[in-house]
Amino acid sequence: MQINIRERCQKVSECWQESTNLSRRAIAKILGISKSSVQRHLTSQFRRQQYPESQMWETEAGQYWLRLLVFGAIYCFGIKGGIGGGSLSDFSIYCD
Repeated sequence: MQINIRERCQKVSECWQESTNLSRRAIAKILGISKSSVQRHLTSQFRRQQYPESQMWETEAGQYWLRLLVFGAIYCFGIKGGIGGGSLSDFSIYCD
C-alpha cells in the first residue's frame, strides 16, 4: 500500500518524537522507507519549526484546524460575503 507524502512525514515525525535516540537508518527500517527520505523529512521539519507553535502543524489535529481555518475564511468572506470566485482567484495569485 502506497502512502502519500503527508502521511509519511507524519509517521517520520511521530517516530522521531517517540524516541530521539534512534538513528535515521533505524527509523527508515521501522517505517520501510529509504534513509534519504527520512533525512529529507526531518530536515524539512526542522526548517519549518522556527517558532514554538510550529510544532502544532506537524500533528493531524493541527493540520485539520488549519484546513478548517482556510475553508472558514473562504466561506465567510468569499461565498457568504458575496465576493465571488473572480476576486478569490485574484487573491490566490498573490499567495503563490
